[in-house]
Parts: sequence; structure tokens; C-alpha cells
Amino acid sequence: MPRILWQATLPNAHEGHEGNEGIVRTKQMVREKVWWPGIAQEGETMIKACLPCQSVAGKSTAEPLRPTMMPDRPWQDVHIDLCGPFPSGESLLVCEDACTRWPEVAILRSTTSAAIIGCLRKIFAVHGLPGKGVTDNGANLASEEFENFLETQGIQHRKVTPY
Repeated sequence: MPRILWQATLPNAHEGHEGNEGIVRTKQMVREKVWWPGIAQEGETMIKACLPCQSVAGKSTAEPLRPTMMPDRPWQDVHIDLCGPFPSGESLLVCEDACTRWPEVAILRSTTSAAIIGCLRKIFAVHGLPGKGVTDNGANLASEEFENFLETQGIQHRKVTPY
């Protein structure tokens, strides 16, 4: 698009959409038709300066932080996750004690729930059973088989958001 038309393009695309389209939709709509270097930033700046848009935009409030309580003793809470797969096809099962931050790592060729449970049995045989296992919602860490394993061992399962 010729540089001379840049200044008129964004206001024309946004006109009539105040309060309804917002930043994401306006940028998407403009990108479908035109492009120039810096168009995304220019569009965002224009919409943030648009009084009708700002007057109807919902006020975003951040979720309050809720700190996790530190366990009283080692191996009370254990965080369990997978890392990989690596180019070799292997993955790592990582168990970290929430109190001491001590990691236990096992190399897995398969990341099925059964394979994970087998490794956890070995780790728990060394350190004892934790009171709580903290995982993300990965399919192999939230499966019925995994849930049954934790329940039969008397381990509370706490699922957290990935990342």
C-alpha cells in the first residue's frame, strides 16, 4: 500500500466499530486487506486513543496472587511433570520436592500413564509417599489410571494450569 494512504486507512477501517471491535478485531480486519511495516502497532495505538472504545471497554482486573504455602517438611508436596520428547525420542519424568527443591529425574522411552506410574513407584520407594502430587492437566497425568494410582497410595492430586 502506498505510504500516502497509510494515515487514512486505519481510521476508515475502525470507523463505525467503536466499542465493538476492539484492538484484536480491527487489526485482524485491516490485515486481511492491507499491510505495511508497523501496521499492528499503529492500529493498537489508534484504538487505545479512541475515546468511544475506551469508554465501553471492560476494565480488566488482574487475578489476585495467591501464594502457595510452603510445606512443613520434605517430600510432603511433590511437583510432577514431563519434559520432552527430545530428539532421541526419550522424555524426562521430573519430580521436585516443593520444600527442598530436590529433583528426581527418570528417563522415559514411553510417556504412558503406566510407564510414569512405574517410575514413580521407584522414586517413592526411595523417598516415601508424598502427601500431595502436583501436576498439570497433561492427559497422562490426569488419566483414570494415574488418578487411581494416587488414590490407592493415599496421595492427594492437585492439578494446576500448565506453564
